[in-house]
Order: sequence, then C-alpha cells, then structure tokens
Amino acid sequence: MPPRDQNDVEIAAGHLDYEFSEFLRNSTRIHNDNAFLEAYLLHARNLIKFLIGRGRRHPNDITPNDFASGWRAPETEATQRLSERLPDIDQQLSHLSWERVAWMKPDRITKAWNYVEIKDDMIEVFVAFVEFVENKSAPGLAMLASRLKVEGLR
Repeated sequence: MPPRDQNDVEIAAGHLDYEFSEFLRNSTRIHNDNAFLEAYLLHARNLIKFLIGRGRRHPNDITPNDFASGWRAPETEATQRLSERLPDIDQQLSHLSWERVAWMKPDRITKAWNYVEIKDDMIEVFVAFVEFVENKSAPGLAMLASRLKVEGLR
C-alpha cells in the first residue's frame, strides 16, 4: 500500500483515540453489565492487535507504521502479558467453545481476567507508542498526546 497522506493519518488517529478512550471508559463499568465487559475486551483486542500485532496484518489494517515507521512494542512484561491474553480474549468474544466453560471455573476466572493489570499494561504500551510517535513528530500526534493529558496519564 502507498503511504497515506497526512489527512488520512489524522483520521486514523481519531479511530485509535476512540479505541483507547472507549477501552478506558469501559474499564470503569465492566462490573455493571456484560455488555461493558465485552466492549472492554473488544477494545483491548483491537489495541493489542494494533500495538503488538499478531501474525500477518491485512493490507487495509491501520498499523503503527502508518504513524511512524519502525515501531516495535517494548520488550516488557506488560507487552508479554497482553500478547498472552489475546488468544483468551479471542475465545471469549468470538467462539462458543469448551475453553470458555473452563474459564468460568473459580480457579481460573480470577487469574484470567485481572482487569486492573490489563488496563495498566495497555496504558504502559500505549504511552510508549505515543512517545515513539512524538519522537518522530508524526501526523496524528496532537490527538493522541491530548488523550493522554485528558486521561491524566501525562
């Protein structure tokens, strides 16, 4: 795919900002209703796939390299934990499986869905991405940096 123009990247930044803000917003409501939990996991899944990746990307996917080339998720425990959770999130959101039944057992559910840890890990990796884009003075930066300020993460 050819490089995107600055206007396209700004629009893409709006979509990324939406994913992150909805992830944060739903993290405070996950215990109110299963719909909020599913929304939280859906936005977590989208952000993990964007920030860390998994396998091949579709040519139409918005990727970190659309903002600034050379991004690699930091080699941290947060990145590792998010990567390891992605298959479980996929199972919970997209498949009727016996694995979902196994997840509901008391010995696994507490360990599996540590929502605070998922949120903290996501914030760590997202902030690293915004700082990477910031260092490259890339398009879309203003909106993403503003989100961190609005959320009190800067």
